[in-house]
Amino acid sequence: MPDNARDDESFAQRLKAGADIRLEAWGGDKHIKRGVYDPNTFLRTILVWEPRAINRFVKPLLLVTLLAIACAVAVKFNGTLADVSLRADPFTMPYSLLLTVIGFLQVFRLNRAAIRYWEARAAWGRIIAALRNFAGLVCTHCNHCRPARDDAIAWSLAFAVASKARLNAFDHMPLYAIGSARAALLIAMGPQEDNTAAMAIHRATAFREMEQQLHAMSDLTGLMERIKSTPLPLVYVTHLRTSMMVYLLLMPFLFASSLGWGLIPTVALVAFFLLGVEGAATECESPFNRTHWNHLRMEAACSFAFHNVQEIVQAADEIRSRAQRLTPGL
Repeated sequence: MPDNARDDESFAQRLKAGADIRLEAWGGDKHIKRGVYDPNTFLRTILVWEPRAINRFVKPLLLVTLLAIACAVAVKFNGTLADVSLRADPFTMPYSLLLTVIGFLQVFRLNRAAIRYWEARAAWGRIIAALRNFAGLVCTHCNHCRPARDDAIAWSLAFAVASKARLNAFDHMPLYAIGSARAALLIAMGPQEDNTAAMAIHRATAFREMEQQLHAMSDLTGLMERIKSTPLPLVYVTHLRTSMMVYLLLMPFLFASSLGWGLIPTVALVAFFLLGVEGAATECESPFNRTHWNHLRMEAACSFAFHNVQEIVQAADEIRSRAQRLTPGL
């Protein structure tokens, strides 16, 4: 269990002292802020490479580009392919309509992937809110038993870290942390010497409110585990990728004679932008995958939660200290 034996240092001070250790364990400030950008720096968001997730679509991009090179060379040194391209000219109009279909499918695919990412982000925001509420309730109702109070709050923070690790595919047990926090609450809210009927009702109500926050955190982690373990149905992906590859692979044959050597950069750029949208959807679809550059910054969420809880505990200690000065013997 978290160590509460050091009476010379308050729990809030220990949380503050451990901030640098936690930051280093989570990869440092650079890792936590990776992928965060300033919306006002327009050019800087264009002149980036890794965040584009090119490794997700580099193979089909190379295939289409190599085909364009082969077709351009064939047109230059062999008139047969040029004749084929000229005979295919009547098909350019229905071919262009295919791009409309692909655009619709891409919007749908990216929208579904973005919803998964946003639901995961919203779940983490609600976990932070539940942690703040839980810490505030514990500091209000369990201040008479500091060791149990600090244990309950420490285990609630351990739950956030364990949830992050579980979603990152590490073998951690967030439910164990929830159970340990609940056990600490039972120690703090158990029978007391002043356990009158009114006090028992008050403590039962307070305990129920704290339990609700623990239930909310557990449910939200379950929601994120469902997002992780349930990818989008294959039918969402296969139809889009098939139509997109058909469109890109036909392009060199249809425009070889009219574009000449310009066919190579044209096909490469069109493929880059179309496949790039698919790469973006692939990144957003798996928000907890640390191998993805654009994965959800759960370390930042945990760091923010620790900072918030530290402020709540510190404020509770200061309020109790003032009350003791004003009311000796409290």
